[in-house]
Amino acid sequence: MATMTATETRTLGGGGDMAGTATRNDPLSAPALANLGPGFPVAHPTISHWQEHARDSPWHDHVHSTELMSKQPDDVELTIVGSGISGCLAAYFYLKQRHEEGLPGDGARGRVLLLEARRACSGATGRNGGHCRPDSYAGFLAYSKLFSPSAAHDILCNERETFELMRDVVQEEGLAEECEWWQGRTWALFLDVERKARARKAFEAYRGAGHLTEGDGPGQVQWIEDETQAREMSRVQEAVGGATFEAGCLYPLKFCHAILRICAERYGLELYTHTPVTAIHRGRSDEATSARWTVATPRGTISTGKLLLATNGYTTALLPSMNSWLAPHRAQCSSVRPSANFHASSPGRLDRTYSLGRREGSDYEYLTQRPDTAGGYFILGGGHPFASKESQVDTWDDSEVMPTISKHLSSYCGRVFDDWKLDDGGVGAVEMIWTGIQGYSRDSVPTVGEVPASLLPGATDRRLGDEDPTTQRASGRTNLYICGSHHGHGMARAATCSRGIAREMAGEASLLSTEASDEDWAQLTGLPAVFRWTATRAQRRDVDCRYDF
Repeated sequence: MATMTATETRTLGGGGDMAGTATRNDPLSAPALANLGPGFPVAHPTISHWQEHARDSPWHDHVHSTELMSKQPDDVELTIVGSGISGCLAAYFYLKQRHEEGLPGDGARGRVLLLEARRACSGATGRNGGHCRPDSYAGFLAYSKLFSPSAAHDILCNERETFELMRDVVQEEGLAEECEWWQGRTWALFLDVERKARARKAFEAYRGAGHLTEGDGPGQVQWIEDETQAREMSRVQEAVGGATFEAGCLYPLKFCHAILRICAERYGLELYTHTPVTAIHRGRSDEATSARWTVATPRGTISTGKLLLATNGYTTALLPSMNSWLAPHRAQCSSVRPSANFHASSPGRLDRTYSLGRREGSDYEYLTQRPDTAGGYFILGGGHPFASKESQVDTWDDSEVMPTISKHLSSYCGRVFDDWKLDDGGVGAVEMIWTGIQGYSRDSVPTVGEVPASLLPGATDRRLGDEDPTTQRASGRTNLYICGSHHGHGMARAATCSRGIAREMAGEASLLSTEASDEDWAQLTGLPAVFRWTATRAQRRDVDCRYDF
């Protein structure tokens, strides 16, 4: 499948639709990333709408100090790799808990570092749709088959809790205006009867299990059976039905930059952008129950007590043992200048966020709208079926866009909305198109927790070696943690996963180890037990969802 470099401009579709110019320019990262192999972020990614419209943020290229190394080699308590929503919220919850509990943080071994290969929040979080949309019923049957009905319910409850946690953090920190937090209802629109029937089956199953309440209130799902009603309410001419439930959306990059600012200014987080981690090594033990890690970067090598990989689709570059579990996916998104009658001053802006789907294997899109004061841009993503799987799976290259998906997205709004209009000034046309890298797991749910000793590569591994066999202790603590593989659904999962991993990292060895029961782990982290990364889970081979869309 042909791709289009991010600096090209190409007219796509008819009626004046334009693909837009997705520029790429990240010169500070280029020297450090140029010689790294597959699996690492590329040096010149496409630029997203979120990055372009927040060019003045001082956190894009923030470097805490010109000296990453300290005079005390063992003064780093925790190092987090990755500055997307998983990494920045893990830092936030860990530092907040440490502060509230009065844990040591200013003396020896108290530094907390966050290392980012490119600009701050330049990975998937800075490239997605900002759609905080919990699955309220649709995945129940699939998760029941993958795990169990009770586990399926836990997963859906977690997504609701994630939405509420995002809302609470935004409100508690006073970030609603800064990050454009919106809360209301979302559409699950069905554009053919096959999709509608499949959704109805899941709806009935979840209701039959006693977990679904119908209505238009908080936590409730409203089913719209009548085609005419669905079309009038949604303004989508092909709708044959739909469901609505609570959701939110926000400016994801500004949210992460705000969290990073809070962590740095309030809690002393040290953020180093343009600092790719090129290798990690298991180092010496300094206590009977702990192992330290050596982290190599172009700025120097550090020793850290705990190490968290919040690297999602890039995780296998540092942890090759994840190759059989995690697959990177290249996804595509766009920003659209709304038609004149989709502003508040005319028939009206969208009153909900959207997902729009046809039969299985056909197109599925999501759509949010920014405030009118910010241009009212539509953020539209999807179009996976319009490019080959080979061009989208097992690639870490977000420097290119896929022209067939660009063509689909560029004409999408005009084909779907009844009253969409184009004009010669570019209104109703695509502004920008870009790509980003997601992480898909074998069993479709996040991978969270301390990496068991049995899953750490051996001394012969080219990136991860065990320099000191004595570091594996009876406690089972390895001090290497992972939080990612959100399966293209990170905004509905990441916040609670980050809070959960922060709780685990802050836990005492006597309270939690890799040998603790799944029930104990779930109670401590507040996460579904099926999210936990264990040796047993890693051996599962009866399913493989890595190549799903």
